[in-house]
Amino acid sequence: MRTMTQLIRYGFVGVLNTAITAAVILALTFLGFDLLLANALGFAAGLLNSFLLNRRLTFRAGASSTRTKLSFLVGFALCYALNLSIVMALDGVLHPAATQLAGMIVYNLSFFAWMKFRVFKVETHAN
Repeated sequence: MRTMTQLIRYGFVGVLNTAITAAVILALTFLGFDLLLANALGFAAGLLNSFLLNRRLTFRAGASSTRTKLSFLVGFALCYALNLSIVMALDGVLHPAATQLAGMIVYNLSFFAWMKFRVFKVETHAN
């Protein structure tokens, strides 16, 4: 039951991350920022929100160490690379929307597992 609750919270945080990312990208684009810079800053804002809310809300972890933060970033990079590999592997095999959806599902489930068993493992089991 605990994992299901965490998955639900993770989904909520993900929706909020998406909204924050989109809001920052759109605001910066409206203000005349370069598209790539606006995109990078938007994703950075979403990633920061993801770390903070998943740490406190999803996994109920306390203060985080440098190791925890680095593990989070490594997990993001690995899971995003996994997402891209799924998208590239399925390109031309499935409808483009299904291809993107498959990549997103793999990314989200793998990043959840990475955070649960790697990033916040010590802090989560201490509670």
